[in-house]
Parts: sequence; structure tokens; C-alpha cells
Amino acid sequence: MVGRFFFIHESRATRDTGGPERSFEFLHATFGDFLAARQIVASLVDLAEERIHQRQRQGVVDPGPLYAATSFVTITRRPPLWDFCRGLLDRLDQRQRRICRELVLVLQPGFATL
Repeated sequence: MVGRFFFIHESRATRDTGGPERSFEFLHATFGDFLAARQIVASLVDLAEERIHQRQRQGVVDPGPLYAATSFVTITRRPPLWDFCRGLLDRLDQRQRRICRELVLVLQPGFATL
């Protein structure tokens, strides 16, 4: 039962004391979702800010970092990940939310709910 809610990691190390030392780490199962959401939102914000500067210079923005952050995760199939993304986006100021929404609509027209 515990394995469904927490990841359990065991570390082993040998120090100059001679005997092996062990430690256990318990992480909530959604901790990885939170980290992924944080990376996705940070990439989105960075890319949206860069897009503004590139428009002034008539340059092209590279969405590679955002695509890399989302390429291995299906956000819609991981409700905790989607919830974390929404929560992090809600914490942005109104201007940042607006430019992120505009960018998402340009990159992926189906994301109108951001």
C-alpha cells in the first residue's frame, strides 16, 4: 500500500568507518509531477519572455526547451501534473499569464484553456 503513495529510495555508502551506511528517502508519488510542472512552467515563461524580445528584433523564437520539457510526459493523462501546472500558472502575474497564453496558442492552437 505504501508503494502507491510514496517512492522509496535506499542509498548505501561506505565510509572510512568500514561498515556500509544506509539511508532511506521517502518521496510522495506526485513529487515528480511537481518537479515536471515547475520545469514546464519555467520553460513556458522563459520562452514567452524571449518571444517578446525576438518580436522586437524580428527574430524567431526556438520552442525547443518547452518541447523538451513536455515531450516525455502526457500532461492530460497525469492529473496531478496538470493541477500543478495550473497552480503555478495561477501564481504568475497577469502579464505573464497573458504572454504565456498567447505563446501556447501560437505553438499549439488546441490549448485554449490555459
